[in-house]
Amino acid sequence: MLHKILLSVIASLFALTVFADGNTKEKAKTIYFFGVAKNYTDSVACLTDVCKIDSVAISPSTKDVANLDMYTDQYRNYFLQNGQEGYICATFVADSYKKIEKLFLKQRMRLERKGGLKLSFISNLDFQYQFVDSKQIYRNEIDEDAEGRSEE
Repeated sequence: MLHKILLSVIASLFALTVFADGNTKEKAKTIYFFGVAKNYTDSVACLTDVCKIDSVAISPSTKDVANLDMYTDQYRNYFLQNGQEGYICATFVADSYKKIEKLFLKQRMRLERKGGLKLSFISNLDFQYQFVDSKQIYRNEIDEDAEGRSEE
């Protein structure tokens, strides 16, 4: 009886380990980004330049950029830091420059056709997406210096 319980516990731990490792093993890839932001109260739309980031984490289950919302948050924070509220932001991604250029032109034409929206461009000098390290996001580590300070 005890032998069966021990075997089932070991099998469960093995299954959890395999399952957990399968979810966290992300592939890294070069990805191209650009952002679109709209402010309907001011009738403004903004487009960023295309930005290339190496080693972006790709989720194995969805085959999409892991933590894409964090990249979009970078764009939203750009407006907030400049005192501009009310922007709805979206981030577009592709794994080749040709694909992102096609997406960019499609979005630009769509925004230009909409009457009443003033279209402005944000250069890479003003805003550029920054690499998000997904390994740091999932870790729950306490560095030794911070641990020593918290005990004092």
